[in-house]
Amino acid sequence: MPIGYGANISAARVTRLANATSTALSRSYNQLASGLRINSASDDAAGLAVASTLNLKARVFNRGRMNIQDGISFLNTVDGVYSSSSGIIERMRELAEQSANGSLSSTQRNSLQSEFNKLREELYRLRDDTRFNNIQMLRGSGNTRGTSNLRQGSGEAYLSSDRKIFTYLSGTTLYQQNLDTGAVKQIATSVASFVVDDTGSRVGYGANSNVYSYDRLTGTSTTVFSAIAIDEYGLAISGDGSKLAIISDTAYTGAGIKYGASDGFSHLSVADLNTGTITGDNLTFTYSQIQSLSLSHNGNYVVLVAKDGAVGEIDAYSFRTNDLVNKSLNGGWGPSGASITSAQIDNSGALYVLSDANLVGENPNNVANIIKTTDGANYQNLTNLSTAGVSAYKLTDFGSSLTFATSENPAGQNPNPVLQLFKTSAGVLRQLTATTTGIGGTLGHISGDGFSLLQESGGYVQLVDARPEYQLQVSTGAGTSGVINSKAFALDAAAQGLLDLDISSQRGGRVALDVLASATSSLSLARADIGSALSRLGYAYNVSTSTQDGYESAKSRITDLDVAQGAAQATRLSILQNTQSAILAQASRLEPEIALSLLRNI
Repeated sequence: MPIGYGANISAARVTRLANATSTALSRSYNQLASGLRINSASDDAAGLAVASTLNLKARVFNRGRMNIQDGISFLNTVDGVYSSSSGIIERMRELAEQSANGSLSSTQRNSLQSEFNKLREELYRLRDDTRFNNIQMLRGSGNTRGTSNLRQGSGEAYLSSDRKIFTYLSGTTLYQQNLDTGAVKQIATSVASFVVDDTGSRVGYGANSNVYSYDRLTGTSTTVFSAIAIDEYGLAISGDGSKLAIISDTAYTGAGIKYGASDGFSHLSVADLNTGTITGDNLTFTYSQIQSLSLSHNGNYVVLVAKDGAVGEIDAYSFRTNDLVNKSLNGGWGPSGASITSAQIDNSGALYVLSDANLVGENPNNVANIIKTTDGANYQNLTNLSTAGVSAYKLTDFGSSLTFATSENPAGQNPNPVLQLFKTSAGVLRQLTATTTGIGGTLGHISGDGFSLLQESGGYVQLVDARPEYQLQVSTGAGTSGVINSKAFALDAAAQGLLDLDISSQRGGRVALDVLASATSSLSLARADIGSALSRLGYAYNVSTSTQDGYESAKSRITDLDVAQGAAQATRLSILQNTQSAILAQASRLEPEIALSLLRNI
């Protein structure tokens, strides 16, 4: 190598090496300070790409693990309410058992009924007030549990509020089936028409020119009215099974004795099935003018819809059942030209009519809506539908709620639109079904609690089970395939049929025992579902935790620094840097000094 002082090649080479060492040492210190082997893409581009993916998956599974914990807390809250509700229902069963005892007076049973009512109120308060993150999970959400075939064929059919007792007409033979056991009981033959109370414990039916009352508890039928012709629309029973009303060609005195021969006009008679008392009234309507007949749930009021032959109006007429002649509530409710399809009446005597008339501006689109009045002068449109209108309806929950079917979209969940079931209570509207194709079929009767509907479709009588439930979807971090579905059954469903119970009589106590036993069973099944869901979420939590750990470990092996190796590397580089500094100091002056020494000898 030539000796010169224009370019110090040795020093330049040492400087380059020193700079490389300094850069490596800086990276080593950065790794030691952060604890990571990869702090930028330049450290390991391929490793950084893999580690970023692993880190994302680890974070997602960590979020999924937290989701599962939230789901477990949610279901634990539901289970706690179920546990309290079970205690309430057990106490109600004790009261019903006590009321069913024949040694109690009516005053004592009324005291039992008072506590029974308070317990029921608490049960439904729990339903309404229990919340998790402001979600009313025990009121359920719009969902159809399913449609099931109850029997092949067609014909009139009723289902009890607890969905256990199915009463139906096959040809002219009347049957009642226990859907739990499958046992079928033949009640009567040659039956022309029949009605059933909300619990399925009493059936009123017309056969062979007589009207009978069948009691499921005793398995026997009793003649209530004899030697009469029953109008097609002239049979009704109260929801509690206490009263049976008929429209016939014969009227009755309070003692049950006919007065007046068949005269071509209709006569309204109401029998108290508990006492045998009968009240009656002469009506100036022929059979062809009667449109419908209905009793309030407690049997204290009756309403009929009939066409006024003089002016052609279809009006609603309501009465107190204990004195049909002298205590008429409305002697002809309905404005001129109104079209009233049917009417129902609640326990306070308020009327609910299905009408397409624009009653005092309440129904401007003239479609079938449910209109309420308490005085026959002031009206309230309860459904406010504007196009399709109401297809079927029923006063439910002692007449405190209204369940109806429509293909409109009043709740904002039915955009298609298809036929769905809705329920309104205390001014709150809920959509009970949420099917994309609608409930379909020919609509039949709605159950007393408002959560079931019978229909005829495809040659079968079918049950549309619309009991509400809250669908809880827990995302575990594994994408759409990792979503765990669980259900919180609403107390409307778990404690089904309780609103129809009255234990102020011995028979009422006996009826309540069956329904409460069913409610206990339903709550036990609901708790079993919650328990299985909690068990599944527990396993899912373990899987999510171990999966997250796996991704964290894999990422760590790529990105985390081996501290021992890093410290050794930093030490080596530090020593090398010191050495290079010393050599650089020598190289920086050695070659110029040799050149200067040679010049001095010239």
